[in-house]
Amino acid sequence: MIINLFCIITLVMTLSLRLSAQESTQVPSPQVPSLPLLRMSDPSLCSIPDNEASVALSDIDCPSGGKAVRMTVPVDFSTGQAGHPKGWPRVSFGKLEGSQEDWSAWDNLEFMVMGKVSRPEVTRLVLTLLIGARPNQFMLPIKLDKQGEWQRVTVPVADIKAKGVPVDKIPRITLSIAESDYADKDLVELLVGGFRLTRTPFEISSLMILDPALPPGAKSVRLEVNIIGSEAELQRGIPLVLRQKDNVLHSEVPPWKRGAQVYELDLSKLNLPSGHYEVSVFPEDPTLQKVATFKIVEGPWNQ
Repeated sequence: MIINLFCIITLVMTLSLRLSAQESTQVPSPQVPSLPLLRMSDPSLCSIPDNEASVALSDIDCPSGGKAVRMTVPVDFSTGQAGHPKGWPRVSFGKLEGSQEDWSAWDNLEFMVMGKVSRPEVTRLVLTLLIGARPNQFMLPIKLDKQGEWQRVTVPVADIKAKGVPVDKIPRITLSIAESDYADKDLVELLVGGFRLTRTPFEISSLMILDPALPPGAKSVRLEVNIIGSEAELQRGIPLVLRQKDNVLHSEVPPWKRGAQVYELDLSKLNLPSGHYEVSVFPEDPTLQKVATFKIVEGPWNQ
């Protein structure tokens, strides 16, 4: 009896130690560098064209921090413009004509939104994020699949910039709804907050060879690379190695910058013969390493 009790106690202690060891080896999620955009959550800095909506500071906290702004839109098909009774009520957040934050140093715009409609049977809310002014305007449809639940919206700054929006000086962002997505006399309520700029962890998100087949003696090969994350990490340099099997033929630290870019790797001094070649970045770091290949071939070398 005593032996059995001792065995049970020993088993319990062993399990407890294993659980403790598992808990102690769990790595907490790294904190994402961020810049809060407090002006976006200030109702006094909101503008409402045509007075088709109202805004106020809500008493509800945003899950990512701070108070949320309540945007209320009474849908009314009788008050729209002539020929367009179903309009596009909108609110611009963070109106600022002076100096703004430089978004180009960041990777993403993030915020949170929750929606409600006076008709509980509505299962999906639709709104649109607008940044910039036509013809250089970024537009993103946002679909909320359930009433009363917070949803995080993440927008890559690179996507905004690709539309020609000057990301070094963005005075405001706008949220809009199309009344045609709702019924007349609906009351649409949006809670928005937690506006911030964030950086993703540093990495080479993609590395691709644009010239997968080249003739013998090719002078260069084009690489397409996309770099995201901290500028400070980038300044430390990204090692690049060209090799054939285990033979290192060339190494360098390219003068790359954040974002997508095309780089021409100089091969002029190598006089590469026919064969298969590998280009890798961070070749000694498995967590960051990216690899792409190309070949040198005789004859019709575009095969």
